[in-house]
Amino acid sequence: MTTDLKKKTHEHIERIEQYETLAPGQFWRVSKTTPNIEENSRIDEGDLLLIESIGYADDKVHTVKVRYHPTKIGGGRSGVAFLLRHFLDAFEHVDKADAEKERQQEINRQQEINRQHKRINELQSELATASSNVEHLDKRVEEDIPVDRAGGDNDQAQVPVPFEAMGSNVKGAIQTGKLTNLISPALTANGINQIKSALNEHKTLAERRAKWLTQFSEKISTEVQRLTPFFEEAAAVANDCCDE
Repeated sequence: MTTDLKKKTHEHIERIEQYETLAPGQFWRVSKTTPNIEENSRIDEGDLLLIESIGYADDKVHTVKVRYHPTKIGGGRSGVAFLLRHFLDAFEHVDKADAEKERQQEINRQQEINRQHKRINELQSELATASSNVEHLDKRVEEDIPVDRAGGDNDQAQVPVPFEAMGSNVKGAIQTGKLTNLISPALTANGINQIKSALNEHKTLAERRAKWLTQFSEKISTEVQRLTPFFEEAAAVANDCCDE
């Protein structure tokens, strides 16, 4: 409904020229911070908001209800109503095509942020599982850091050692690293080589586990860093609004 509205500002009367027809479904932007905007914690300067409904009194526009920005809706309330003069004092109309394009860009940006958060959560969950489950850790190590059977992790070729049955004390020493238990008169030269090979395998496995955990932690760090531009952008927008 087009009308020749007037609003009072401070000491004088200002006629509203080229007034846009108010209607539900239009987008309006908060163009400046007024006392009525300041008292509402869910509305900030620069927000692009949708008119939800128009209230009338004596066949004249009385109130304008806007929906909160999609990122700020919650707590059982979806929007707030302003008296017409307060609305016109704080908002400016935005062309529908421009508004819809901007809103779609916001949606795309939020979807990308959500995907990054999901990816980070999945990686952190995988790291936690591997850290608490050695079998799962070794499985991932074998998948991501396979041993070069020809040369191992070292440049030296591994020479096969003939198998020789070992006593339980020797096996326990290899597993626990208590080398004093390896002292046994029954050990042969081949047995000693076999022990050396087993100890080397344990050492290599420990190194591969540490390498995998380090690389996986770095992968999570990289994913987190990909979110940084979104946070920097939001901060830049906030600073721009404050500077205007």
